[in-house]
Amino acid sequence: QDRIRPSWFNIANLPPCNCYDEPGISSSIAKLEAIITSEVQRGISPAMIVLVGFSQGAALSLMTALSTLHELGGVASLSGWIPQQSRQVLRTLLF
Repeated sequence: QDRIRPSWFNIANLPPCNCYDEPGISSSIAKLEAIITSEVQRGISPAMIVLVGFSQGAALSLMTALSTLHELGGVASLSGWIPQQSRQVLRTLLF
């Protein structure tokens, strides 16, 4: 029985796979970027902001750190990855 779960991929098919919810990934990155921007506007230096995540949170931390315009203090990815489709998008942003 295949059930929809609230994540970017159906846990029945662990990465690597071509089963990602790209709009969900983009929405999550935008939400994290909004939090970063809010903190910067409050006076927090971007260099004092470090993104840390595990599994899907690690993927989100990596993708946000690679796409943000802020010079963050760092990123830690524990058991994370960058979804295949997002790699192409990030390549166009970075190169």
